[in-house]
Amino acid sequence: VAELGNREKVAFQLDCKSFETDGTTEFSSKRCVLLYFGTFAPFHLGHLEAVELAKCHLEHHGWEVLGAHLTPSPTVSTRESPLCGLDSWTARATIAYFCTAHLDWIKVDFAGGFPENCVESLSARVAKDVTVFWVNGTDVGMTSRVEEKLELCERKNVKMLFVPRDGQTFQAEGCRPGDEIEICQFPPKLNQSATEVRKLIVDRQNELAAEKIGNKAAAAYCVWSHQVGDYKTDHELAADAINNYYGSTQRAQYHY
Repeated sequence: VAELGNREKVAFQLDCKSFETDGTTEFSSKRCVLLYFGTFAPFHLGHLEAVELAKCHLEHHGWEVLGAHLTPSPTVSTRESPLCGLDSWTARATIAYFCTAHLDWIKVDFAGGFPENCVESLSARVAKDVTVFWVNGTDVGMTSRVEEKLELCERKNVKMLFVPRDGQTFQAEGCRPGDEIEICQFPPKLNQSATEVRKLIVDRQNELAAEKIGNKAAAAYCVWSHQVGDYKTDHELAADAINNYYGSTQRAQYHY
């Protein structure tokens, strides 16, 4: 990760000013931002590939993607086992930040929030001519929850973008691809899950976990979280992870 010691240089500040123009800059007639909400326990290369494929799909269809807003879920299901100390949403947000800090078009939301709050907040902050695309995996489209999400999208003028994986197709009773639903045409190449990463951490296969996560500092954070999560704060874990990765001679200053 480039310049972890200077967060301002690598973090993309996705606020309402980012979507305004003084009229002197030429834009595509179709502008959008991505909202990517998930458990991210932990964030890994599969998540990153999904949001990048969503961006590629929209750009292929003439959209100008202004940025992506990543929001970890405030809670983690008890079925997500083992948790490895990742029940804290700030811990999961920190890991996602490590993994995306080199991409200036992605911003990780450290405020957190449930999907309804994130959709309402982001849709209210963008300019009227900017469309919000809510990125989801097709596993979401296999359940009745997609109908609830579509109702929310219709109220807030938000569209849904499904990124299929593992050969899945969009299947939701009463819902078909159309004006409010986009299906990403680029299939993911990676086939991995957060559960797989957590099991590697529990089995102390840290190098393999780092490969799946795609960032050594983020992997170190996961290991620290699993080992001492009950005794240290999220901020202390983050500092330990970076300082351990860079060594005492190049001690990074991490603050947020």
